[in-house]
Amino acid sequence: MLLLAAAVGVALGLPPSLDALLAAPTLRGAHVGALVSTTDGQTLYDRGADNTIQPASTLKLLVGSVALDRLGPAYRFATVLTRGDGDALILHGGGDPLLHRADLDAAADAVQRAGIERAQLTLDESHVAPGERRAPGWSVDDILQDYAPVVNGLPFEENVLPLTLVPGAAIGAPPAIQLPPPFLPLAVPAGACRPGPTLLTFTMAALTVAQGRPDTSDVTAGPCGDVVVTGEVPLGPPSHVDAAVDQPEVLALRYFADALTRRGVTVLPSLPSSGPLPGVVDAPFTPVPTGAVVWRHDGEPLGALLADMWLPSDNLIAEELLREIDVAANAHAGTLAGGHALERAWLRAIGIDPATVTLADGSGLSQYNRFTPRALVAILMHDWQGAGRATVVNALPLAGVRGDLLSAMRGTPAEGHVFAKTGSMSHVRGLAGYVSTRTRGTLVFALSIDDWIGTDADLAALRAAFCSRLAAS
Repeated sequence: MLLLAAAVGVALGLPPSLDALLAAPTLRGAHVGALVSTTDGQTLYDRGADNTIQPASTLKLLVGSVALDRLGPAYRFATVLTRGDGDALILHGGGDPLLHRADLDAAADAVQRAGIERAQLTLDESHVAPGERRAPGWSVDDILQDYAPVVNGLPFEENVLPLTLVPGAAIGAPPAIQLPPPFLPLAVPAGACRPGPTLLTFTMAALTVAQGRPDTSDVTAGPCGDVVVTGEVPLGPPSHVDAAVDQPEVLALRYFADALTRRGVTVLPSLPSSGPLPGVVDAPFTPVPTGAVVWRHDGEPLGALLADMWLPSDNLIAEELLREIDVAANAHAGTLAGGHALERAWLRAIGIDPATVTLADGSGLSQYNRFTPRALVAILMHDWQGAGRATVVNALPLAGVRGDLLSAMRGTPAEGHVFAKTGSMSHVRGLAGYVSTRTRGTLVFALSIDDWIGTDADLAALRAAFCSRLAAS
């Protein structure tokens, strides 16, 4: 019976042509599940809706919706700077995934206004549990890629360091690396190769090629704790590539120290660190930082943060949100396990047995996640029927208009009518959201596909046709 359900959909009020569409050659051998429902819960199409399929980034619907329910649309991440004993200034990371250089400049301005002339900096990032900087099931191929930054208590510049690659003077010459101030690239010391986390040590393995050739520059982790720059950089303007460094909080402290120095504050050497990172204290979690507050930064409200997460499918925001719901609920350092426990309880409350899914992270990047189209539709149904409907709909990509559906479904009946979260990994494609239709009002749908080996163009055309048939119904 399960095999039959997986092969043939049950159409209740929708054209049976959906079955023919999902029998397209591009899905040959793929694992497919689909569910279409009205917003009041009437099933219109069911094809393997209980199949467990790798969700990729459609899993971000779960963490965003749980956070919206538990934290509220006005909730903000907070980063606080306090004065300790003597000259101590303690930067308390609050998990804000969008903390940037300008924010630390504002903190330095606050130090100057407070009349502080000497500072010894330490960082408390106990907000997020150590040892979970990458989730189980993240691919080794993802290391250093900008879409897979580490997760920590004080994100900085989204935990990514932008590299500018200036082509060499001639074809075959190595490009030169430029970093944003105050950072300078370092070479691996001769005879001192030590494995370890990547920060500001680089090995140049890229070559300059003729102008007009494709830019194939990329980064990979080297054996000496270095960032290896690979590929080809064409003559002409500089190229750009991002590296997700392993110690973003160390960069944050260095940047903050430089910002203070530029304002005339003397920055003293840090005390010996009690943790593995220089200047980062291994402190127990404290819900409210102690000491006189010098500066506080409240990030943008959750309602806006959801759009920052869902529109471009930002993995770091999803991972920090997963831990933040644990912090808010349990007043301890945020953990994967704590966040997942809250997600499972929430799924049970909306009618989904959590035993039918597997959760390994918050972003969907882990290859261990498994989810069902029925669970995705239940999340979307809950959001539609709740107080957060407008927030959710406005934060989702819109076919042909915004987000990672900007270029999708243009010129079809689905353009401008599909508000949905995408999911894309190797051999995985997912789409789940809402469709405004010609005569049926709004429908809720999920289309989940893995073990797929077709072409991107064919799959994009199939998804556009699927959504167009819903929109035209």
